[in-house]
Amino acid sequence: MSDPIAPPMLVIGRGLDGAWTVSEAAGALLGRFKSNASAAHFARRQQRLQPSTSIANAPAPRPRLHGRLSVATTPARKDRDDA
Repeated sequence: MSDPIAPPMLVIGRGLDGAWTVSEAAGALLGRFKSNASAAHFARRQQRLQPSTSIANAPAPRPRLHGRLSVATTPARKDRDDA
């Protein structure tokens, strides 16, 4: 007895660079888009070609840190005995 094959799933998400993406659930990137609407349109068009396809939205990525990180430091204190 074989396991049933799961229907295909497309995932709409956003890359760290801000571009909207459509990927297969397995991770293969299918396209990059300037807007969420364009990505969703592409996914729906793919769904019309294969009606068993599901469409999901990925959670937002963590924001990227820009620039240099610095930590303020103070010179080491010398403990003096003024006696």
